[in-house]
Amino acid sequence: MKFINNLFILMLVILGGCQMSTLTDVTANSFMVTASQGEFPDSVKVEWIKTEYYANFVVLRSSSENGIYMPITEKIDTIEIEDKQNIVEGVSYYYKVQGYNNIGTAMFLTEPTEGFAGSGGGFLPPKDIKITTGESTTSLELSWLRVGGAKSYEIARSEDNTNFDIIDAVPYLSYEDKNVTVGKKYYYQITSLDKDGIPSPDRSQTVEGSLFGADLNLSTESGAYADKIVLTWQPYEYATEYQLYRSTTNGIMGEVVETFKKSDTMEYTDIDVVSTDLYYYSIVYQNDSGAKDQSATVRNYLKTDNAPAKPTGFTASQGVNPKTVELKWNAVEGATCYEIARSISETGPWEIVTKTDKDSGITSYDDEVPNDSYTYFYTVTGFNPAPGIISDVKEGWANKPPVNITASSSFGDKVTLTWDSVPGARSYMINFSQTEDGTYGLAGTAYPSSSEQVSFDHIYDIGANLEQDLFYKVSVTTSGQSLPSEPVKGAIKKMSAPQNVRVLKNNTATKSMTIAWDRISGANSYNIYRATLAHRGSDPNKLEIAHFKKVGSAQNAAYTLDFNTYPIRRYVYLVKGVDAGGAEGVLTKTELVKRFPVDLEDFAKDVDYTIVEAQTQVPNFGYQGSGGSISGRAQGKYDYYAGMSGSKNIWSSYSSFETILDGAQSVTISISPMGAYLNGPANISGLYNGKITYTNLLAAEGGFVLRGSMTIEYKHPTKGWLKETWDASKAGAILQSVVLSGSESAPRKPTFEVGNG
Repeated sequence: MKFINNLFILMLVILGGCQMSTLTDVTANSFMVTASQGEFPDSVKVEWIKTEYYANFVVLRSSSENGIYMPITEKIDTIEIEDKQNIVEGVSYYYKVQGYNNIGTAMFLTEPTEGFAGSGGGFLPPKDIKITTGESTTSLELSWLRVGGAKSYEIARSEDNTNFDIIDAVPYLSYEDKNVTVGKKYYYQITSLDKDGIPSPDRSQTVEGSLFGADLNLSTESGAYADKIVLTWQPYEYATEYQLYRSTTNGIMGEVVETFKKSDTMEYTDIDVVSTDLYYYSIVYQNDSGAKDQSATVRNYLKTDNAPAKPTGFTASQGVNPKTVELKWNAVEGATCYEIARSISETGPWEIVTKTDKDSGITSYDDEVPNDSYTYFYTVTGFNPAPGIISDVKEGWANKPPVNITASSSFGDKVTLTWDSVPGARSYMINFSQTEDGTYGLAGTAYPSSSEQVSFDHIYDIGANLEQDLFYKVSVTTSGQSLPSEPVKGAIKKMSAPQNVRVLKNNTATKSMTIAWDRISGANSYNIYRATLAHRGSDPNKLEIAHFKKVGSAQNAAYTLDFNTYPIRRYVYLVKGVDAGGAEGVLTKTELVKRFPVDLEDFAKDVDYTIVEAQTQVPNFGYQGSGGSISGRAQGKYDYYAGMSGSKNIWSSYSSFETILDGAQSVTISISPMGAYLNGPANISGLYNGKITYTNLLAAEGGFVLRGSMTIEYKHPTKGWLKETWDASKAGAILQSVVLSGSESAPRKPTFEVGNG
């Protein structure tokens, strides 16, 4: 019984204990944590939500979002803290909060949140910027602390600590600047940028850096002593070791003669030298990181009393060889070797390009010149080993192709090439190709001028292409032909055709019209051309460029033109863009442009479909008439010839009658002693809507109706159909445009040619 009671008590304890430590799912009891951002000058306020599931909390902090988080509080039961532990204004800190249950078990851990201190929420530049000055020979690396609220950082650099240029922007806390040079000092400032790219009001403090490397000012007095050579140099603050090299051949390092530490005196006396050699010295120095650099090279020799004389007969070739300048001189008594110096200026500075082998007896040298200059200046000096008197300066050059060649790529019909003038050039040959690796053909020849630069215009028709790349090689002829230059790319471009060419106004009263088009990029002005069509049967698509006549130019994308002399009222225009150099682009033709008559009288004046030449009341003309008819045709211009007969016939033939038809009706022309009769109707359609009906019309010279009538009907665009009849009671100028009189010897026939402008 005792055992049962004890078991019951134990079960109660176990059950009771289980009930006290039962927890709800942690994910259901998560909470958020926030941190202040610039609200306090020297602290960060961290806040979170307290729930019934947690009894205590511990706040943890890290200097980076994914760094190691360390607790900054004991277990607390509050829902906020103010963090003042080594807080730096503007620097970001990251916080997490760990919740604990009522028996002290760690439960939910929040995600990190960013906070930072600041003066009134100010946005700050980075602080505590570090730079790896004097460590590397190739780049400078900057690093800094994260700034609260910053999403990226803008780096500015200066070489005078005054004028700063922005060189990059990065989202990281470091930047490596590789675009730096040994021997220069650089100054940097950094600006913080927020998520929208807005910079902080101020930049950081300035930091200064330089690559590992400096001018040690290695120096020695040539020929100062008969038994030794003394060298001195300046220490470099970042160097920890110096190795002095000696050689008897210029351009070769030779051997290490001594090693110096940072604490040593920067001086060396070389006694292991002989009077017959010339010596070259340089220093290789390094820092603790193993970065190395080399000083300038100096030369020296032992004192001697018999220096060689000045070389004579010194010459330098000028344009003989395409790659080298050939140098020659006379041997100098006592000289064991010779040294050639070269410069791009007659006064220096001079570069030693070679030293002949000792006792070789060589008195010539072919110098393969670099490409940075056409003309070079040379001197030669004899040694024994002391240098003798330097020769006169001689100018020479290789027969190289031109340098600094440029080829234009612009609107027009040509590519303009320019290059530096070549000394002694007789001419230049320019070859071109449509591809860089293609076959090059002759574009032309250019000749020297007094200018420092030569230019050449290559005019080339690119056909229907809007743009064509062209590649050029230029060679020069002096006493020989140089190699061609490397290909240089140019291009010919045409402005595209004007688009949306349209008629804005069609003013019948002033006999003018306004056309407009969309502007073209690169157009300085526009040229307007016009061609005319004889009648509706003419095909605008058959017009050629030669048919068009220039009628004006416009600065803007619109132009007002006068109509041509009536009765022709059918035109085609084209517009070309013109660049600043006067070259035209691709043309755009308009559709058929029409002038609409405003009334019957204007319509009658514009009718060129029916034209009659008549001879009236000719004495002794004859009693018998003759006639004929022209059957209905779709369109066209036709001539009718009538022969006369009769007992009193004087003329063997009669002047032609001409009519232009448009429609299916026939026109009958009758010839009588009284004149010419027309029987209609004649329909006019297409260009205008209208018709002219002749009823036994006898037209007299001067536009008078002698018999019959002429009725004109015209459909006005807004007034509807207009109609009027002319008969013997109405005479006047209106008929002069319809019935043109003349004589056999001088008929008045209008001439209509397609494309007469």
